[in-house]
This record gives sequence, structure tokens and C-alpha cells, in this order.
Amino acid sequence: AGSFKRGTALKYKFDVDLVMELVDFDQKKIEQYMNQCKKALLDHFGDQVSFRFESTHRCLKFEVAKDLQFDLLITGDPERNRFGNERSYCEPAGSKGS
Repeated sequence: AGSFKRGTALKYKFDVDLVMELVDFDQKKIEQYMNQCKKALLDHFGDQVSFRFESTHRCLKFEVAKDLQFDLLITGDPERNRFGNERSYCEPAGSKGS
């Protein structure tokens, strides 16, 4: 077995990056989107979810079960930018898998 499995490897902390692409994304509503996501996470995970990590204006950071860390990036399709969003708000859309 490798050092990671034996528990002798350097202790790494990993997080999972999630990208949520909204059909009618409007960067002016980013705070509203983040609040809706927080509420949904609290409704689903209850006291198992924590928002103790500092989020940015575009990224909601949270932890589940005191061990699993996530970064949630909310974005829209840059090809359907009917609200004139800044390009940087649509960059996470390029990170999604096929």
C-alpha cells in the first residue's frame, strides 16, 4: 500500500470545485444566488454544513461533516449573456465537464 493509504503521507487538504451554470445568470443577483444556495444547503444538511471559510463575491465556500470542503462557483453561459455580465463572471463555465 502507498503512503497515503498507510496514513504516513503528508497531510493534504483537498476541496471540491463545483460549477453551477444558471440559464438566465445575472451577475447583479450573485448575492441572491449565494443566499439561495446557502439556504438549500442548510435545508439539506442541517448542522452538518458550515460556512466558516471566507467566501468571495463569486465563490461560496462551505464544508460538510467537518471534513469535506467545497467551492461553489455560480456562473452563466457566456454565449447567452443577455444581461451583459462581465466576462470574468462566465469564466467558470469553461471549467465544466462534458
